[in-house]
Amino acid sequence: MDKQTQGGGHRRTQGNENPGNSGRAPRKKIFHINYFKNQKDLEDTIKFKSTVVYIAVLLIFAALLYRVYVIVRDDGEVYKRQVLSQQARSDTQIPYQRG
Repeated sequence: MDKQTQGGGHRRTQGNENPGNSGRAPRKKIFHINYFKNQKDLEDTIKFKSTVVYIAVLLIFAALLYRVYVIVRDDGEVYKRQVLSQQARSDTQIPYQRG
């Protein structure tokens, strides 16, 4: 049996290699635990980002409300006539039945 395939089919490492890495470059850390100097910096960053998101949502909501206002102002009568024409006017009463 070859020395490289001994031990369950895994190749043996040379001495300077990381056995769990199998010859690849080391992975970059995506998020470092000590990225922020202290808890206050982290809290300030989260507060700033949440404020930006809150203002963006408010601006989008205001834009939608303005668009509804413009549609009602310009085409309100047209839509009102369409709704009134689609209503069924009938004097017949539907009798109440149980069961």
